[in-house]
Amino acid sequence: MFLNNFRAKLYQEVQLWRDEGIINNLTYEKLSKRYQFDRIEVSKAEKFVFIVIALGGLLVGLGVMIFAAASWEAWAKEVKLGLFLTILFVTNIIGFFLWQEPIKARLSGKNIQRRKGIIGQSLLILGALLLGINLSLVAEIFQLNSANYELFLAWGFGVAIMAYGLRLTPLAILALMLLQIGYFIGLNELQFVVNEMNWSRIVVEHMPLLLWVVFVPLAILCKSRWVFTLGAIAFTFTLQFNVSPLKYLNDQSSYPWFASFAFAIPPALLWSYDDLLFPKVDYRWFQPLARSLAILFFCIFCYVFAFSWYWQSGFSTLVLAPPTVSKLNLAVLTDVISLSIIAIVQWIYLLQQRFNWMNPIILTGIAIAVFTPFWYSLKINNLEIIPILLFNILLAIIAINLISQGIEYRERLEFWAGMMMLHLQVISRIFEYNTDLLFKAFIVTVCGIVILIAGLQFEKYLVFRRQ
Repeated sequence: MFLNNFRAKLYQEVQLWRDEGIINNLTYEKLSKRYQFDRIEVSKAEKFVFIVIALGGLLVGLGVMIFAAASWEAWAKEVKLGLFLTILFVTNIIGFFLWQEPIKARLSGKNIQRRKGIIGQSLLILGALLLGINLSLVAEIFQLNSANYELFLAWGFGVAIMAYGLRLTPLAILALMLLQIGYFIGLNELQFVVNEMNWSRIVVEHMPLLLWVVFVPLAILCKSRWVFTLGAIAFTFTLQFNVSPLKYLNDQSSYPWFASFAFAIPPALLWSYDDLLFPKVDYRWFQPLARSLAILFFCIFCYVFAFSWYWQSGFSTLVLAPPTVSKLNLAVLTDVISLSIIAIVQWIYLLQQRFNWMNPIILTGIAIAVFTPFWYSLKINNLEIIPILLFNILLAIIAINLISQGIEYRERLEFWAGMMMLHLQVISRIFEYNTDLLFKAFIVTVCGIVILIAGLQFEKYLVFRRQ
């Protein structure tokens, strides 16, 4: 699009230069051949045809929808199902062939018509949406007693299969969204259903493991950072909800150690992740991104547990409901064991690589995360300062490391992330403890001055290194 705009503006300027005598006809012809000015008029005609086809198709589709709505009740169930299945197959078939046009043109060396690819991709996304309508219609026609979350889960897996086959990022993101909607609805509904085992309960209970083994390879196939990021975030959240670590951290629980999995698995998996562990992958697409997410998890984890009132009042203050006797969920236990095995394999492979001094820091943080529930279960009086001090030190080390890496590699994001984290830690500690208001104002002012000086010096350093 930007290239076409450049050519169109250049075409206008070159015509003006020729009319004013700045260039001669020979130069004009050379520029015309080099930048293919003759294609500009053709592109305008193609754009107009595209608009006409899109407008006509929209009106035809709207007319069909109005016609279907007007006679919907009079149609038999088989006719309704056949109509929507036909629309589903026609939409996906046409979308697939249009989406393949630019790929075939690129392989054969012909002119690439990107609009056909865009239309094809849009039709494939529409086909994925129509899949949900068809599933809902099938459930209605055959009177299947399926809950809403089961529909979303089945829909999500269907779209995920489409994404695997076509390697399309929008389909992968749509599948992830549908699965998350189904998961959270199912998580809310299944807590009131006891001793009933079906496929949807199995999916909800094993959602973290499914997200990791399904969407990480899918992100590699699509080569999409968005799919990997959203998949990793969804994996972390579903693991926290499934394990529910806070309900194990109370006086009546016999398994406080089970909360360690929720705290330790996400950073252990993300930091040790390596694309090269997958077959036929020779480039690290997402390892830096995975490590950034691991550090982000550590920062949030350390920042939250660095507050003293968690350790003084107890973790049960974080839960609105009174603490109950928590039993181990065997499905969740299966997931955490499987994920722990994956993490161990990844760490073995990681430690065989070149030494990175950040690895011991991350391992120390993981050890602290693992030991956190044990420390709480020990109930050692007057020693709450030890975990508070450990979390604050670890958070400060991570922040200082981000600042140093930002300076070394001239990365603004890492530098400012470390600066903000360090100052947020200082300001949080000042306001957490009962300090004088004048002292708080002094510390906040000093933090602001330090940010100004450090930021200006860093930007000056970047400009100097570029020169």
